[in-house]
Amino acid sequence: MRPRSPGLLLLLLCGLRAEIQEEAIRAMVGSDVWLSCMYPEGNTFDLNDLYVYWQISVPGKQNTNSVVTYYLSGNSSAGHVNNHYKDRARLSLDGMKQGDFSLHLHNVTPQDEQKFNCLVFRKSLELEKILEVTVTLNVAANYSMPVVSGPSQDEELVFTCTSTNGYPWPRVYWINKTDNSLLDDALQNSTVSLNARGLYNVVSVLRIGRSPPVDVGCCIENVLLHQNLTSGQTGVRPRALETRIKQILVHKCSQQLIHNSQKVGATQVSTDGRRDASIHTVEHYSAMKRNEALTMLQCGGTVQVMLSERSQTQKAT
Repeated sequence: MRPRSPGLLLLLLCGLRAEIQEEAIRAMVGSDVWLSCMYPEGNTFDLNDLYVYWQISVPGKQNTNSVVTYYLSGNSSAGHVNNHYKDRARLSLDGMKQGDFSLHLHNVTPQDEQKFNCLVFRKSLELEKILEVTVTLNVAANYSMPVVSGPSQDEELVFTCTSTNGYPWPRVYWINKTDNSLLDDALQNSTVSLNARGLYNVVSVLRIGRSPPVDVGCCIENVLLHQNLTSGQTGVRPRALETRIKQILVHKCSQQLIHNSQKVGATQVSTDGRRDASIHTVEHYSAMKRNEALTMLQCGGTVQVMLSERSQTQKAT
């Protein structure tokens, strides 16, 4: 006689332990995902000999679980207990025959960020638990490109940055785009709210003095996706600021080298009438090299560093 409640049967079987396997996966909101639960020895199974459960913990209730979907010996298909997963969670009958008890979850939502437990029992072994797998599902969604408005005409400059429909909770940075330095967190006030889709919207307000003038950018970081969106460009994060500064210095060094070379050339030409042409050529070259070396020292060898990094990148690709 089969128990009427799959939850009651699961409660009765919980005391039978098996070695627990654990893994963590990531899925984007709106996508489909497989939560793996595989019998490691590649056996084949009779569906009439199986009890299979997928469950999650009930938020706020310790040691209380909710059944997502299940398969009971003798049923022609899996059933559902938690309405949130109705028509979204399913098991493959053909897969279970081959020891694949994985859960296919359709149209992932932020509420699916849970620890899912897969439990498999065999009736012929006196309901011994033969498999237990815990899958931690981390959910993510891309934030919209941040939009910066302002500044307002006041005693101080007020900028507002907005970004929507992201997950999980964002980090917000304001950047001085003149030198790509991070502005002090104390200058900003960020508000994060949950919208009807279960995703986050963020509004950040920056207040700075009117002097000196500054060009600002707003950066939204999604830690789970390792993604950074900056107003007008993608991929600027604190670690990348040093690279951006190097690029600026390289440009300045190059311009300075050109300027020095032209200056030396002009000086040599002005005195060329009093010098032998061959001597002028040698001295002109030496003067250029001296100025080039001096400029490179002043720039801290930035050009060499960048060329070396570029060379290493090209070799890697």
